[in-house]
Amino acid sequence: MSIPNAILQLTGQNGRPACPTAKPIVVEVELLTPLFIAGADNQAGRRDSPDIVSDKTKTIAKEGLRPSAMKAALRFWWRAGFDPSQGLNALRAKEAELFGWVSGDSRGHQGQGLIVRTEVLSSWNAEWPKAMREIELAYLAYGCADSRGPLRPAISPGARARITLIPHSPRHETEIRQALERWLLFGGLGAKARRGFGSFVSLTDGMCIWKSETDLRAAIENHRHQVQSGSAQDCLWSTLWDATVLLKQLEGASWDAALHALGQYYHQFRKDLGADLVQGRWQQKPDKPYGPDHNRVWNWLQGRGLRDPAVDTADTLPDRAGFGLPLPMQFRNRPYKPVLEPVNDEQKYIGDRRASPVILRLHKVGNQFYGLVLVLGGRFLPEGAQVQIREQSIRRKLALPAPAPPPVLAKFIDYLLNLGFVRV
Repeated sequence: MSIPNAILQLTGQNGRPACPTAKPIVVEVELLTPLFIAGADNQAGRRDSPDIVSDKTKTIAKEGLRPSAMKAALRFWWRAGFDPSQGLNALRAKEAELFGWVSGDSRGHQGQGLIVRTEVLSSWNAEWPKAMREIELAYLAYGCADSRGPLRPAISPGARARITLIPHSPRHETEIRQALERWLLFGGLGAKARRGFGSFVSLTDGMCIWKSETDLRAAIENHRHQVQSGSAQDCLWSTLWDATVLLKQLEGASWDAALHALGQYYHQFRKDLGADLVQGRWQQKPDKPYGPDHNRVWNWLQGRGLRDPAVDTADTLPDRAGFGLPLPMQFRNRPYKPVLEPVNDEQKYIGDRRASPVILRLHKVGNQFYGLVLVLGGRFLPEGAQVQIREQSIRRKLALPAPAPPPVLAKFIDYLLNLGFVRV
């Protein structure tokens, strides 16, 4: 494959090539599911702001695939494969060597490390995806869509782009290529990437192209030394060590039908923990009682403990908190809007958010779609972190230690295995 002229013309100091000995890694990709991106100004354009929606849709399409977003994704997936036993300081040093130093370190190192260049090839168009009116897709894209349809535009499936990666040194080529493979196996880009959106497939021979389920499973198993080796319960970052990968063939001949089917599994499990989501609100179905998560929070709102007497003997965090924080909850025909969130502690490097350790990913092999579920390893929150529940109209808070890992993750894995998912 020829290298774009823009890459060949890259120069460093004194006109010399920036990376004269590193071999570029080039892959062409096609978008499989809608990509919700905001653009360089971090403004997406929402349905409730029609005056800017049209211009924003055109701008998002015109900006193409931003190299900074691609580099951030590669950083994450390289970090996910790093051996936790080497420690956080070793990770930071190696990551800086591969991807660059922001402002230099004590030894005077600085620079951008890996060079990322992207080029739009065809069909890079933005639209308001009509399929988002489907309840399961709207559920997975919560914040980007609701029951009335999409809340913001997205790049349409079928868009193609070329990604060129130039490592800082030939010594880095293997690790950069592995990070790229992990991204193509497990990851995506943009908002709701952990819920199946912004997924790309490779079009380049020899780079993550699978002709059968056996090929796909073999590709995942190439990373089994990360997935199955060692113990990562105390790892401070999201990691593939001690992670779980589940796979299942899905019904549906299109991306939206397949992702809808995958979303049903995830949604049903969460519904069993609480009430159902209808028209953007949690409500009880006539033939089904509220779940324990609902009961725990409702008891706390009424001045009782954070527990469901039917299943708890002490205050217990809602299980859904283990799928990511902050967790807002709603109660139909009630004024309460409680939120669960980490207790911010800058001295312990504890922020007020935690991304979900569960990643949903759609794959297409021939004409068949497969659903991949990745449950990442590592601590859900740093040691000593607490999760609090608060509600603006109630002048009291309750904070509980954050479990590591949240027990709901093991329940979710067992639930999927009983539904025909296979552990890879």
